[in-house]
Amino acid sequence: MATIANLTKSGNVEGNSEYKQFPSGGMFVRKATITTGTLVVNDVIQCLDVFAGETLHGIRMAVTDIDSGTAVVLDVGYGNSDTATAGTSDDIVDGSTIGQAGGFVIANVFSADEDAGTAFAAGPLDFAADDTIDVHVQVAPGTSVAGTITIYAYIS
Repeated sequence: MATIANLTKSGNVEGNSEYKQFPSGGMFVRKATITTGTLVVNDVIQCLDVFAGETLHGIRMAVTDIDSGTAVVLDVGYGNSDTATAGTSDDIVDGSTIGQAGGFVIANVFSADEDAGTAFAAGPLDFAADDTIDVHVQVAPGTSVAGTITIYAYIS
């Protein structure tokens, strides 16, 4: 467990925790776009709320080029506190380099090509307690460049 360098919360975090499930398990998408500044190792960005009783089926993350070099490595996970990362901080996406040039990363239960080594390898991820979907800076950019991180969560 690492001490969080900086904790950033998107405007979507800390919303209404009285979630009412869609009828018959209907799926919906929750989205957040975060503008990045200077990122350092162990920064955590709390992007989206996930509430008790919800099931996460997939994540899609779009990142602009946020590193003028080729150093930045990002994880996506959950379970982090406001002061320390958890062992689940990289369970959804581990070691993505998409912030080095920009692009997309996908992890979900719908394709074996996209779930290997993630929390989705065993199926959808059920949340028994309120939590957040977080981006964790595993390796800091060589030189940070302002950009955006957009997260889409497929939830039922």
